Amino acid sequence: NLIVIEWIDAAGKTTLARQYIRDQEASVVWEINAETEETLILSFEKLAEALTQTEADRRKFIKIESKPSPKREEILLKYVKEKLSSRPYWVLFYDNVEKFADIDPYFPHDSKVWGPGKILMTTRNSMIGNHKYIDSNNILKIGELTPEYQFTLFTKILSQDSIFPMTPSRKKETQKFLEKLSPFPLDISTAAFYLKTTHLSYADYLKRIRQSDDSFNTMQEGVLKEVNDYIKTRYGIISLSIQSLIHNNQDFIEVLLLISLLDSQDIPRDLLSYHKDPLTADKLFYHLKKS
Repeated sequence: NLIVIEWIDAAGKTTLARQYIRDQEASVVWEINAETEETLILSFEKLAEALTQTEADRRKFIKIESKPSPKREEILLKYVKEKLSSRPYWVLFYDNVEKFADIDPYFPHDSKVWGPGKILMTTRNSMIGNHKYIDSNNILKIGELTPEYQFTLFTKILSQDSIFPMTPSRKKETQKFLEKLSPFPLDISTAAFYLKTTHLSYADYLKRIRQSDDSFNTMQEGVLKEVNDYIKTRYGIISLSIQSLIHNNQDFIEVLLLISLLDSQDIPRDLLSYHKDPLTADKLFYHLKKS
């Protein structure tokens, strides 16, 4: 049972996916950081250790850890499969999958080997849904939140803080404040957690966003890490995405600069092709769909 949540960049997919898996009833619920091969392997090592219950298991796990790579990863994966297959039901959450090939060796293909369970995957790669293991009916494409959902998410986070009583006037003020934020879960939840922690006014928070200096971005990351062990802000995610695009192709620099001067909701493809060349435009759209 595989569910793929496909989000546009910096939408807040990890935060909401974590809220989803918290409600799952299973003997094992585990988050796997699939951003890189290193984080993927580390996540499985921690899963293997968590599945180690008996003294015999402990000795076996220590022996596996002493093996050199790549033999160690191979034996470790086999150990995880054995342990999961002995559990009645599990949930694995693969976060930030870039390409399916990256997680293929660590993906539960066969329930006879891995046992019964559910798989949740988040990705910014809109092309991953074409993979043979993914049913298009199980892909959730989520973008902007409606004003109602923005308000619900924001106030839910603040609901236990008595310093922000939601009076009619406060509700109206809050709705106007939310109109000035990007309508994505990451932005709304970051603002709510920041205000809940600092008791900052709406006006001062908006001022800090406009200035967006390093100290404010660091403070935001610190607040997010404190409340849900997640440090990626919109600024950080977009900065890394742009760096990745430029790393893939230096010709993207001019095109990205041009895009920054246009309406983000209306970027004429012909204009990009004319400014550079059609092939560069094709490559940029290809990488944008993956990032």
